Amino acid sequence: MPARKPLKVEIVEQFIQSKTGRMEDCEDRIHISDHFIAVIDGATEKSDYEWGTDTPGRMIGEIIDRVFGELEPDSTLPQAIEAFNAEIQVLYQKHDVLEKIKKREVEPGAATLCALSLARREVWIVGDCQVLIDDRFISPPKKTDEILSSVRALYLELEMARGKTVEELVQLDTGREYILPLLRGVSVFQNDAESPYGYGVVNGFEIPAGMPVIEQICDDVQTIVLASDGYPELRRSLNESEKVLQTIQKHYPLATNHYSSTKGLSVGNLSFDDRGFIHVKIL
Repeated sequence: MPARKPLKVEIVEQFIQSKTGRMEDCEDRIHISDHFIAVIDGATEKSDYEWGTDTPGRMIGEIIDRVFGELEPDSTLPQAIEAFNAEIQVLYQKHDVLEKIKKREVEPGAATLCALSLARREVWIVGDCQVLIDDRFISPPKKTDEILSSVRALYLELEMARGKTVEELVQLDTGREYILPLLRGVSVFQNDAESPYGYGVVNGFEIPAGMPVIEQICDDVQTIVLASDGYPELRRSLNESEKVLQTIQKHYPLATNHYSSTKGLSVGNLSFDDRGFIHVKIL
């Protein structure tokens, strides 16, 4: 059987925005090249360790973006992960943290991604990025976030029952403060396929088989949307996705009901999180 031809695509929409409005703060990235299209989400740094002038999430996102541009067109996802990890290990050595990370003295940097391989006609997902293949939604669950979102929501509901207002809790998210030690601690479950709390990330270390998602693109697929988890509800178009986000932020700024998250809308920010979005049409 002859090899299938690479996908031909048109980029209908692409968008990236920092939650603060300052792009120098943005830990999301988009990659568009001849062979790969990807949204990359650098993880927010939660530890107090000083990495220098940039965050580990941004640096790892930059590495993944660059390596996508260097990969052979027919690279498999395991080959891509191996290439990402090799460069991330160099980053750790440069900042003298590799041994500290191995001893769990410092949290590893991390990123998640969703990508379209044109040559292999595959969608790849590592972590909690989001994909729409036509109307089929795919996003690997992250049990730790589901649990901690519920704990934060409960804590904030208790605060309001004791008299705190939504406005006060937007100013100082005591629920986020309450779960922060656990948010820092759950990094031990990164790429742990044995734990019920395990979740996949690109962090410089091996990702067990089965954690990354690979979806073959069938011949009848018409559109693919790739996005970071900055969108509470993903839609086919950027405008629709943004409308849903703005509605939720207006009515539920604490992100404790309807849309539950480990963080709400911070004062001065434009959105709950950084967001990246790419809408692809299959030709």
